[in-house]
Amino acid sequence: MTSPESRIRTDFPHQVEVHETVWIPLADGTRLAARMWLPVGAEKSPVPAILEYIPYRRRDGTRVRDEPM
Repeated sequence: MTSPESRIRTDFPHQVEVHETVWIPLADGTRLAARMWLPVGAEKSPVPAILEYIPYRRRDGTRVRDEPM
């Protein structure tokens, strides 16, 4: 029997916009490049965020495999 926590979800309550390159400025002037997924309308109605930090992975060969996750 599969527990509810282990089911894979494929439908979501909101459409998502992908922002391919978002620059995050740091105090020392360094900029980090990021990809951001936001529910449509999040600019007007803020939502919680989850941050995953993976250095040097933005465009490497595992992106195609990892992106659907």
